[in-house]
Amino acid sequence: MADTSAWNNGPIPTVMWPRMSGSPPAAPPDPGARTTAPYPTARTRGGTTTGSTGVADVEGPRKDAMGDLRGFWRGLVDIVRSPGPIPRGGPRERFTYGLAQPFVGVRVMLRDQTILGESLAPVLLLAAVCTLVALQTDDLRASSGMSSGFYFLALFFGTFVAMAPIPPFLFARLYARIAARGRTLLGFGPREPYIKGWGRAAGETLAQTIIIAIGVVPITLVVGAITELGALWAWVIQAGWTLHWMVVEALDNGRTLRPGTTVAAVECEETAARGSPWFVRGVARVKQPWARTLLTPLRMLGEIIESLGRTWSREIAIVEREPALAAGVGAGVVLLLAVPGLNLLFRPAVAIGAAHLRARLDEYDR
Repeated sequence: MADTSAWNNGPIPTVMWPRMSGSPPAAPPDPGARTTAPYPTARTRGGTTTGSTGVADVEGPRKDAMGDLRGFWRGLVDIVRSPGPIPRGGPRERFTYGLAQPFVGVRVMLRDQTILGESLAPVLLLAAVCTLVALQTDDLRASSGMSSGFYFLALFFGTFVAMAPIPPFLFARLYARIAARGRTLLGFGPREPYIKGWGRAAGETLAQTIIIAIGVVPITLVVGAITELGALWAWVIQAGWTLHWMVVEALDNGRTLRPGTTVAAVECEETAARGSPWFVRGVARVKQPWARTLLTPLRMLGEIIESLGRTWSREIAIVEREPALAAGVGAGVVLLLAVPGLNLLFRPAVAIGAAHLRARLDEYDR
């Protein structure tokens, strides 16, 4: 006899056979009968949806994160392809807009043959210098035991990477012309390049080097001495200070002149409207006598930095007023200029992006 125990474990599921022509209609299922699914379905365990294997379903949060990332990427690409006005949204939108600006400059640089040729000139000049250095070291090659071809390539690229962070003031006039042309190609009115003298450009480079080196030394020394993670926090503070001045330099490279205006006239206007920078005002807000005495070294250092950086008062004010926008610009600058050997090629792109951003800020302020 056949084993029928399996039929006693539950109700017999109703099978809906297809209706044949001439056959009587199938009986409707019994509404009171309990039906069971042939396979386990998703169930809730402690507020988490699980499947038949009991493994928590993490696809929901993962899909949300991937969706946010794709949306961020699409927004970034849209801005690079067709840069419009500065968004009036929250910090995320403004950060994305700032991040896109250096890449707006890259797109303009690659699409315009004049700008591309001028951008390649410093790179080709540096390549020629590296070639001469690599060819004039036969004695070193013989002592190293390397083949001539491998030694030439190693020395060429090593010299190129070492010299790529060449002081930008050497090509400041070139970057000024590229910024003015790029601003015009992006749909704004014609502008003249903001050309500085060689002495002033070299002085500003030296001043910025001093500012970055000593600007937050008292803070990093104190933080490094009183906290367990002092070295890490000191590095973060120094990195943030350096990034701040990288953005200031990028905005300064994006300066242009209205037709008929001179550099001296612009400097007179900015001098009349100059105020104390944020790092000086922050220390000046302290009113307690004991605290002011304690902060005397920091206040004196702030005054020195203010004096060294007085030519960048406009750029410092932009960074203070638009922190999310400036943070995005800084991230974009780091992505482009942090690659050894390529930073010299992409400096003109940063200048174009900064010129576009300054034009949009002028629109935004109207």
